[in-house]
Amino acid sequence: MTFPALVLTVSGGHNDIYFWESPMIYKKIGTTLDDAAGECFDKCARMLGLGYPGGPLLSKIAEKGVKRDDIILPRPLKHAKDENIFNFSFSGLKTALLYKIENFKKEGPLSSQTISDLAYEVENSICETLLHKLFLAQKKYRTETVMLCGGVSANNPLRKQFLEKAHTVGCDAFIPVKSEYCTDNAAMIGAAAQLIWRNSYNEKFLVEDVKIQMKNK
Repeated sequence: MTFPALVLTVSGGHNDIYFWESPMIYKKIGTTLDDAAGECFDKCARMLGLGYPGGPLLSKIAEKGVKRDDIILPRPLKHAKDENIFNFSFSGLKTALLYKIENFKKEGPLSSQTISDLAYEVENSICETLLHKLFLAQKKYRTETVMLCGGVSANNPLRKQFLEKAHTVGCDAFIPVKSEYCTDNAAMIGAAAQLIWRNSYNEKFLVEDVKIQMKNK
């Protein structure tokens, strides 16, 4: 990989975009304003009568779904500007799904196909929104490397679309090789520690940094 890079972290609690200028210098340029993507997946799955954790279950039934003209959900903050240009908000998507379900139920119980079609649109909305923001940032910062991580990076459509978009714009793309590496794990922690160690100026820097972190806790 080469610096600078852009990193999209997607989990149940937060979504963030980081501009990674060098191993020890980075800044957050986008974040979650309310519901994160993982939380939205779980809550939408619950509305559709699925179990927990909802993300994998929703993604599974979405494989049987198709695009329908009567099932169109919003892409939250997709066209936002100024301070929200790289921020995320999925509370509106969740509300839109609830209204859509209520409208369908006026005509009777939801069929299994309708549930799959709704799941398909939810997944498309989340993936499209996440990647739109990331590659909008890539265009602005002109990075040659993009990364995807966090629990939601185990989602197959998101991984596939991420790699396709990165290839289209000519970026090197990095994602966890296995789904079990998408959450906190020893390999990730060890790699981060090695990166910090290699780029620390001296032993005193490391000791003082640890002291500061312990004090903040």
